[in-house]
Amino acid sequence: RIQDPGAAILLLSVRNIDPMIETVKKFNGTVVTPGGAPKTFMMTGAASLKGRVVMVTDPDGFLIQLVQLDTPPQSTAPAESNVLAAGLAFTVKSADATMRYYQDNLGFAPGLPKELYATGAAALVADGIAPAMGKSAVTRVPGTGVPVTFIEMQGGDANVAQATIRDPGAGMLRLRVKDIDTLLPKLKAGGATVQSENGEPVTFANGQRMVVIHDPNNFFIQPVQAAPPQPRQP
Repeated sequence: RIQDPGAAILLLSVRNIDPMIETVKKFNGTVVTPGGAPKTFMMTGAASLKGRVVMVTDPDGFLIQLVQLDTPPQSTAPAESNVLAAGLAFTVKSADATMRYYQDNLGFAPGLPKELYATGAAALVADGIAPAMGKSAVTRVPGTGVPVTFIEMQGGDANVAQATIRDPGAGMLRLRVKDIDTLLPKLKAGGATVQSENGEPVTFANGQRMVVIHDPNNFFIQPVQAAPPQPRQP
């Protein structure tokens, strides 16, 4: 459920919600916004936003928020693309504690540039869901323009059965990192558990390395260390 720690939500800012909803229904997704239709909303804060919002699931149960702003944001998306911007949100036990975990261990900095708020894909909109929202913390993936929101919600079950990475709808944040061996002990010390085979990073034939961990809030992180550069051929 969206209110349970571990729920992952894809946040999409779109030109037009209506054909997206038709696509969701066509492929056996579900509209989960109360009333089964988009809601109008207005948000103030770092950026004033007004438009329509709806929460849907894809056929595997993965949650997707669709936002259509009255004034479309600036975007480099092709003219034929309905999607203008994207972000991620995760339901957590404590927004403050989660922000500290990601800041201390992965270098996520609190806050966002104003232009990312203005995309419409940088926050979960309360009007589109039934559970009441509490505190939230907004950040972005270091070195990118991908916004991430950590949200506390009322009515969640902190002891909900943990998903496995093989379960449909499981959320995972994949991050390219410099050094898995230095990072992994820090993540484990903060309460994460390793899900990869034998509890160790996996090394592929080309030298690329990766590991899947379950973070303290019930969703997955996959640090990926790039393969070393290959020698240049004469």
